[in-house]
Amino acid sequence: MRSDLERFCDCMEYRSSDRRPNHELGVWPQTAERWRVEAPEAVAGWTWNWFEGEDALGLDRREYIPIHYGFLPPFEYELGPDTQDRPAPVAGSPGQSRLVHAGRNPIVGLARRMPGAL
Repeated sequence: MRSDLERFCDCMEYRSSDRRPNHELGVWPQTAERWRVEAPEAVAGWTWNWFEGEDALGLDRREYIPIHYGFLPPFEYELGPDTQDRPAPVAGSPGQSRLVHAGRNPIVGLARRMPGAL
């Protein structure tokens, strides 16, 4: 019998194996609550962390590494006029980023990576 890692490597290298990896991301919160109500004894021992595997479902274990997909180095934000609270930057094009304020319509602010850029 192959280990979870061996099975995963076999799959990624298009090699034959005893079976393919069984990975799931999880369930919607509403689904988990419904399962707890409808069959509490069936889900009583579950960890609900499906990245690390769930033995009752036969899920394979796997590692998760968070990856940052933002700009490196990060852009500096210039706030538009009439901004008094701190904005929450929302990803946009490399030249612009939308700034969202609580209770206000979004405004557009320029994001500069270096002086003279854009």
